[in-house]
Amino acid sequence: MAALPGLGAALCLAAILCNCSFRPEGKPAINDGDFVEPVASRESPEIWKEIAALRDVVDREPRNPDLHRRLCVLYRLIGTPRSRMLSSEEIDKAIALDPTNASLYVERGLTLIARRFVGEGEASFTHATQLDPACFEAWFQLGRMEKYEYLKTMCFSEHLAKSIEYFEKACRLSRKDEETLVNLAFLHSFRQMHQTGLKYGTRAVRCNPRSSKAHLVCGMLYTENKDFQKAEKEFSTAFLLMSEED
Repeated sequence: MAALPGLGAALCLAAILCNCSFRPEGKPAINDGDFVEPVASRESPEIWKEIAALRDVVDREPRNPDLHRRLCVLYRLIGTPRSRMLSSEEIDKAIALDPTNASLYVERGLTLIARRFVGEGEASFTHATQLDPACFEAWFQLGRMEKYEYLKTMCFSEHLAKSIEYFEKACRLSRKDEETLVNLAFLHSFRQMHQTGLKYGTRAVRCNPRSSKAHLVCGMLYTENKDFQKAEKEFSTAFLLMSEED
């Protein structure tokens, strides 16, 4: 198996591992996996029906912050400028009722990023970590933001260092999380720290054996170490696990 150039392999993985959530020219700003509470993708008319039903409950319980949070998530899922503004209004109501709840600031950050207010979104994630240093989602989102900043040019190493720092904090809180482990394995490759990357990559495979991303990143790191037999095995496994679209 021929060796892949290091940068070429990393860029191929970047295309697979990264979406363009924070880039106006890319995919929609918020994807299903971005929510603290996952919400299945559905047609907008069905979501509007759920919103209408939830609003009736809110009218009866206006001081319930979780109801406003759920409305925030549903409005954000619709993905229009108007719905994202309504999402902001609902999460602000929730925060006013429960100002020390870190998870609400994570939701606020996601909505602000969906509205292209990236700096304010980052500040909201940071505030969540100050309220609750054990808030996994806040550290994860901060790590992801720094990763995207680094990958724009791959010139500013401080973004790479911060991304690794934040993902490591997230990893200490959730040691088996697939996305966190894969990101750490991937990012260490840019530092030429392939053994460290493999530590995270192989853990990702052990914890999530059906993750094509985990096998891909391990294949890339084994290639960098010139262990082509193991690399070929990981790539082959990844391809078998991928959907036809992938």
